[in-house]
Amino acid sequence: LDSLLEQVAGATLHLTDVNQGTLEPAKDAEGSPLMLDGLPCLRLPISLTAEGRFHAVVAFVERLVGAGFPGLVTIARAHLAVKDPLNAQLTASIQLALYVVEH
Repeated sequence: LDSLLEQVAGATLHLTDVNQGTLEPAKDAEGSPLMLDGLPCLRLPISLTAEGRFHAVVAFVERLVGAGFPGLVTIARAHLAVKDPLNAQLTASIQLALYVVEH
């Protein structure tokens, strides 16, 4: 979660709400444990709301799912709404899951 919040530091994007669920064992579509490099994964569901200019919101999402982010992230749902059309301000509500390897 700290890495997620660091993605916002210094950006022209403001998190207005962040909620994390309970860390749970990750399962594949058949219900079997999800493995990464031979180790079981844990899944942390997170929902967040962010506000910012269009390009800042898009860049934030790209950083989350990009190769440089220190974890595997899946986005289950994203909703973008125009907050201020004159200043290209958006509100983004995102539900995602962060996957980490269980040691």
